[in-house]
Amino acid sequence: LIIDDGLLGVTLFAMPLGMFISLPISGLLTEKYSSRKMAITGIVSYGLTLLCITFCQNVFQLAMGVFFSGIFYSIVNVSMNTQGSIAELNSGKKLLAFYHGIWSVAGFLGALMGMSTVRYNISIFHHFLAVTCFSLICVGLVGKYLYRLPNLENTGRPFAIPEKSLLVLGF
Repeated sequence: LIIDDGLLGVTLFAMPLGMFISLPISGLLTEKYSSRKMAITGIVSYGLTLLCITFCQNVFQLAMGVFFSGIFYSIVNVSMNTQGSIAELNSGKKLLAFYHGIWSVAGFLGALMGMSTVRYNISIFHHFLAVTCFSLICVGLVGKYLYRLPNLENTGRPFAIPEKSLLVLGF
């Protein structure tokens, strides 16, 4: 699939759109089914979506692929933040800043991997296949250790008007 830069930019906007739309739904799903189940489901679905993207034949398919990757990213984001909050409560230590730091390191390593695939002319399919396989292996190894504590997984209201101080900070 070959498209120009402008159309690619518009198409890639589908990912944050999927994230934005699914964020409140992700909270509800996490609360209903558990952060453990949603983290595992989100990671597996995200990996499979990446693989599907490599088979896109037109811009619409690509936009739908990145839209769904945004949805599954949001599910993983909410469920893993819930897992981090539970870990904080269980340990009595402040851990979320550390977890977000590790997330940033992982993002850096992912960018390095992406850069390497371009440098060594590795196909997108093989790149995404490696990412998906790595993700599935990690889920298989550590998924059983994720928390399953429904009484601690209340995510609150899915839609709320932010406090004035948060609006000011946002602007």
